[in-house]
This record gives sequence, C-alpha cells and structure tokens, in this order.
Amino acid sequence: MFDGISVAASALLQPSALAFIILGSIIGLVAGVLPGLGNVQAMAMALPFTFGMDRVTAIYFLSAICASATYGGSVPAILINVPGTPASAATTIEGYPMAKRGEANRALAISATASLMGGLVGIGVLVVTLPFLKWAALLFGPPETFMLVLLGLVTIAYAIQGNIIRGLAISGIGILLSLIGYASVTGVYRFSLGSKNYLWDGIEQVAFLTGVFGLSEAIQLGMKGRVAAHAEVVTLGGFRGTLQGIVDTFRYPLTFIRSSVVGVVVGIAPGVGGSVSNVVAYAMTAQISKDPLIGKGSVEGLVAAESANNATYGGDAIPTLAFGIPGSVAMAVLLGGLNLHGVPVGPWLMREHMEIVWVVVFGLLAGTAVSCVGGLVLARWLARITLVPTDLLVPAIVVLILTGAYAIRQNFWDVVVAVLSGIFGYFLTRNGFSLLPLIIGFLLGAVAEQAFIQSLHISEGSLAIFFTHPVSLLLFLGVVATVLYSVFQRLVAKGVAQ
Repeated sequence: MFDGISVAASALLQPSALAFIILGSIIGLVAGVLPGLGNVQAMAMALPFTFGMDRVTAIYFLSAICASATYGGSVPAILINVPGTPASAATTIEGYPMAKRGEANRALAISATASLMGGLVGIGVLVVTLPFLKWAALLFGPPETFMLVLLGLVTIAYAIQGNIIRGLAISGIGILLSLIGYASVTGVYRFSLGSKNYLWDGIEQVAFLTGVFGLSEAIQLGMKGRVAAHAEVVTLGGFRGTLQGIVDTFRYPLTFIRSSVVGVVVGIAPGVGGSVSNVVAYAMTAQISKDPLIGKGSVEGLVAAESANNATYGGDAIPTLAFGIPGSVAMAVLLGGLNLHGVPVGPWLMREHMEIVWVVVFGLLAGTAVSCVGGLVLARWLARITLVPTDLLVPAIVVLILTGAYAIRQNFWDVVVAVLSGIFGYFLTRNGFSLLPLIIGFLLGAVAEQAFIQSLHISEGSLAIFFTHPVSLLLFLGVVATVLYSVFQRLVAKGVAQ
C-alpha cells in the first residue's frame, strides 16, 4: 500500500512542487469563480503548459487544479446567486439567502469548512481502499483489461446519455479517432487521410483535449454571453461571522457524514460527478431536516451541499486510479495528463507506478486545503472576477488554448486539431451529447485494441479466453446486465407513455 509514498512525499516538499500546487489551486479557484468555467476547462488549458515539466510536479499541478474549483464555484453562488460550477447549483438555495441577511462571511466559512472536511473524507476513503484496489489490479491481464474498458464504455454511455445507443455512438467515434495512425501491435498505418507524417502517431492528445473541453466551452460562452451578476449588493459581515461559520459546520455531524458518503458513492459511479452529489445530498437533507429555514438560508442545508461535492473527488479517483475508468470529466483530463507524461493508465498504474497514485492523492488533498483556506480569505476580491465581461474573457481563453496546443510540438497542425475538435465539441454539446463518452473512447480505444489482440495471441485466436477467465467473465456479465437494464427501462418507459 505504501509503495512510492516516500517518493511522492519528498517531491511534495520541494519548493517547485509547492509553488505549482499553490498556482494550480489559484487557477482552479479563479476558474470556479467564473460562471461557465470550472476545473475541466482550467485543466484543459493548463495541460499543454505542463509539457517539459518534471512528471511528478506536473501531476501535482493538475491535481491541485482539479480539486480547487469546487469551492471557487460556491463564492458566486453565495454572493450573487450564480453557481460558478454545476457542483454548486444547490449551494445557491441556502447560501444566497444567508448573504442577503448579512451573513455572507458566515456562509462562505461554512462552505470552506464543509468543503475541506468533505474533501478529507473522500480522500480518506480513497486511501483506505488503496490496498484492495492494488490487489484487484493484479488480477487484470489482457482479457480482463479489454472487458473492463468495454464495461466502462457501456456504463458511462448509459449513465451520461440515458440512451445507451447515443452514448455508445459517441464512444465509438472516440475509439475510431484513437485508432488513427501507426498501430503498435499490427504495424499498420491507417486512417491517415493522405498524411504521411503528421498522423503517424495519431491525433495529438493534448490538442484534442484542450479543443474539446476548453475551446468548445469558450465558443459556448461567446455564443450565449455571461449571465449578468445579481444587482443586489450583499453584506459580507465581520470576522465574527467567519468564526461562527466554522463552528456551525461541526453542529451537524450526521448531516456532514451522510452527505460526504453520498459524495463518495456518487463519485465512484463513472461519469457522474459533483453536480449530482451536490443536489442529491441537499435533497436528502431537505426531506428529513426539521430546520424551518430549509430553502431560506439554512446552515444545515449549506453543510450538506458543500460537503458532498468535495467528497466526490475521492470517489472519482477510485475507478480512475485503479482501472483507468474516470469517475468524472475532470478525471478524464487528468488521465490525459498522465498519458502526456508517459504514465500508463489502467490496472498497470497501481502495479507499476504507486508513487504517481500517491502524487494524485497528495495533490487532491493539498489543492482542497489551499483553495478552501485561501478562497475564504480572498472571497471579497474573488467575487469581483465574476464582473469580467465575456468579450474580454473569451479571447483570453482562446489565446491560451491555441498557444498551449502549439507550444508542445511547435506544429501548426496541432492548432488546427484544437480548433476542429473545439468546433466538434461545441456541436456535440449543443445537440445534447455528452463529451465524456467521446473522451473515454479516445483515451482507452488503443488500450482496448492492444488488450484484445494480446488476448487472441495468448489463446491462439480463440475468443473463449474472454469467457474462461473468471474476472473477465464477470465483467462481461456486467456489460450484458447494463445493456439489458437499459433496454428494460426503455420498454417500461414506452409502456407508461402508452
């Protein structure tokens, strides 16, 4: 379990790593404060700039960004009634009424404390499960890896889209894009579109990811414009309110524990994330709470919403680190960062690079702590960032994305890939498709192909190898069960409609 922990801990104490953790936390915090952005877009924009960094420092940097945006999203949710990120949607219900009562500092302190404690619970669960996860990773050979990727694609396709056919279609596009270029197993150069050089190594991952996540979001912001900040000015309150808010969080231990557990469980489910846990935990509390202020500025409701969304990161990291199946879109971008720095994703990670696992754990922990403490101190000034006009924000984002795409290899065609993938990502989201199945297919398509061909080599061409290995068979049954369940739900829905 503790393999590599000394490497990760010693790197954490290096000034360069600490500096990038603080920088990443600030970047994530600011991205969370800006409505319409979040950790996914911040990580996508930062990813190209990690090229050339030391591998461990780069992963600390990305992990800190990943963990810091959620609290940032609560700042505008509380002060101007606009959630900075989807994971702060329920925060507005209780946070803004408190701010209008002159208790903004108290609400921000509750949010910061609950977020920090929830993050600690989620990461604690991750650490406790590491021994089991490492043991489980040892059970995976090529057949099991192929079936695991297949199960991940089917599960995410159903969970995200609600329509497994639409989800699998988007996953299939991602897989096809991942197969462009030279095939390391068969030695075939395929789908090159006539290019003899540029597509030899396939589509450049960083350019594709920054385009799909970052540029597509910039296009959306530019098309719809920024939601105007609420005109009513709220009173922050004094330092006494901050201290009261910190104490308030500990007045509801059962609410905190229940909501943190909800966050972890939701995080483990692939592709769901903090936007769901925030609402689910708040809804559960609203149903059973006896607080007459529920929906009107309740401390208990705010504790529930903010502890759940940060606890989700620990749950998100469990399938991401153990099996290479990201628990959220942010974790998918983190997998792209691991790929960029030569770290194998999937079951191999915990077998061969436990130091990287601990780097992610420490990075998430440090990012949560720095953002919550720093965000609480700087909340008064961070709230003013929401007033930045869209016509200034969007060009800055576009310049950063295209500069980052070009900087990695100084290749103009990488910029073209970023632009085209950004337009494609915008088209998908505009038409109701999720980007996560596309990214999972793109990141894991080549892994699945290699595992499939290796399995056939081991079995001398027999497909029976996928059904004679117990773990592989169990995963296949999971695929079948997911498909049958989706079909059953559609039939029930049609029956009810008739």
